[in-house]
Amino acid sequence: MTVLASLLGDFAEAIEFIFQERESVSGGVQVGGLGEFADLTFSHLLVSVVAIAAATALFVPLGLYLGH
Repeated sequence: MTVLASLLGDFAEAIEFIFQERESVSGGVQVGGLGEFADLTFSHLLVSVVAIAAATALFVPLGLYLGH
């Protein structure tokens, strides 16, 4: 049961990080919160879209050429 409790503790801390800002471990900088969550989500989606577009542009023609 202690493993489950420790996992739920980490999950609860992750949820808290999303909704509440706190000072970073090194100090002087606020991390977390909905503002940072939105910025990081946008960055992640942008990187994902660029990667999918590049892979599609490169490998769909190659797949068509090879006969798939």
